[in-house]
Amino acid sequence: MRDMLPRAISLTGVVGLVGLFGLALAGCSAEAVDGENVGEVELASKPACEPATTLLGIDIASYQHDAPIDWATVAKSRRFVIVKATEGTGYTNKYWADDVKQARAAGMIAGSYHWLHYSTSGAAQAQHFLDSVGGTVPDGDLPPMLDVEETNDAATKAERVAVMKDWLDTVEKAIGRKPMIYSGSWYWGSYLGSPLGYGGVYPMAWSYYNPDCPTIPDDFPGITIWQYKGGGGITPGIAGDCDQDKFYGDLAALQALAGGGADFAGKSLGISGQSYPIVSKGAVTVEEGQTVTGWVKLENVGKKTWKPGEVWLAPIPRDDPSSFHAPSWKNDHRISTVKADVPPGAVGEFELDLTGRGVGDSIVSLGWVAEGVTWFADAPKGGGPPDGYFAVAVKVTKSTHSGAGGAGGAGGEGGGTATTTTSSTSATGSGGAEPGAGGAPALPDYETPSAPADAGCSCRAAGRGGPEGTGAAALGAFAVAVVFARRRSRRGSATVRARAFRLRLAA
Repeated sequence: MRDMLPRAISLTGVVGLVGLFGLALAGCSAEAVDGENVGEVELASKPACEPATTLLGIDIASYQHDAPIDWATVAKSRRFVIVKATEGTGYTNKYWADDVKQARAAGMIAGSYHWLHYSTSGAAQAQHFLDSVGGTVPDGDLPPMLDVEETNDAATKAERVAVMKDWLDTVEKAIGRKPMIYSGSWYWGSYLGSPLGYGGVYPMAWSYYNPDCPTIPDDFPGITIWQYKGGGGITPGIAGDCDQDKFYGDLAALQALAGGGADFAGKSLGISGQSYPIVSKGAVTVEEGQTVTGWVKLENVGKKTWKPGEVWLAPIPRDDPSSFHAPSWKNDHRISTVKADVPPGAVGEFELDLTGRGVGDSIVSLGWVAEGVTWFADAPKGGGPPDGYFAVAVKVTKSTHSGAGGAGGAGGEGGGTATTTTSSTSATGSGGAEPGAGGAPALPDYETPSAPADAGCSCRAAGRGGPEGTGAAALGAFAVAVVFARRRSRRGSATVRARAFRLRLAA
């Protein structure tokens, strides 16, 4: 949850080698050079491999504000954010309120966390958190998360667990939802004594910074969020580094965790959900005055049924007249609506016809609106996709049809308008290799992200080595790595930690 400073492990790390080798042979490799503390390892552990679908997110604190955060850009590649709200009983993040507000407005699912100390009661810290966040957590937000990783307080394992449970109980009673716990195997065993009765009862966010899948205690049925990169992760829209997370599930599951999710939300079907090519693959070509016909599909993952005449596909910027207004549109800023009710879990199809006006290259950005209620990108009633999540590159060429020039004006009436139909195949062929204006990037896909090479989670069959080697050679290299491993600590030396804490409180 914080910027991390390396700290060398003690020689007691050698004691954990037998357990670590056992993990390597059993499937996923254990935490090592870039992971958490390997000084005391959870021997009774198992891998928690990624499911078929994961969603990218981040968590942030005040450290990410060396420059203003561009939340619209962040929302293009990250589906959720968990923002530090409080610590102990005396610290409140001055950026928390605005960060949460801006993230929601950008169409992200937001959450808040508290850093737990053991020098004061869990109930007192819980009340400080609740007072700071307004006393409740709105539907559409993730449950509050308790950051359990403090190493600097003099407390026994039993005392730490008691304070943790006190905080969890107090917050749950106040808001009527079970909070989430953030920790890691390096801490869960060494500092808490591997307490039972938490995994499977509370949503768990688990830190583990190796490329292989995280290891979790045997009594955990699984985890909810994997923090796969700590501190050093790059997020478009944020100047500084921040922790990188993966939610273990799809958008519907994330929204369910967020108090049932938003009323109006849609899930992309990928390239199979639109007749036009994605922007990065090229443009659809249309002659001036010509109309191309196509469609876009979206799965309803919100709580409300989409009704004809209420839920519309619309050009972006919102409510601005579009130069690609086709005769089939309702008007120049509403494209099409569904033809029948689309209940949650069903797929709705929206016609997307485009008329070429003005020779040149353009990008047509799209959004969805529940008329008179909310835009899908606006929380809390909307849950995405964000404005511009869908886009089409259009190349308008000079007309070769006589009379086509009369297609301008109000909807193209009265002109000799030629019409053609697009598909993924034909559009790609006619569009050529050129991208739209400005070389627009590929549309983001939250569910199949282009994650860094070291951010994957790949479990292997028993007895097989990792991607860099196999057999005894791999195990030998692994042993050397463990002996010299460093863990990523949330804080540095006692002096640095104390100074940082004083400065933070003073701020």
